[in-house]
Amino acid sequence: MVGDADAAEGVSRLAHAGFWVELCAGASLFAARQLRENGRISPADHVLLLITAKGDRDSFQFKSV
Repeated sequence: MVGDADAAEGVSRLAHAGFWVELCAGASLFAARQLRENGRISPADHVLLLITAKGDRDSFQFKSV
């Protein structure tokens, strides 16, 4: 399970890579990271994260401004 704080960390990491995404996209990145750390995703595996919305639709990003 990914909480809002962890999802926000994922959003930040994606932002540093040039992607402005909403919270659920950050959650998917953090979840993939957790699965990798837990051994559910091996270093040889390829992972595709589907990002379907941009960050201007998510009000959580405006609260910290």
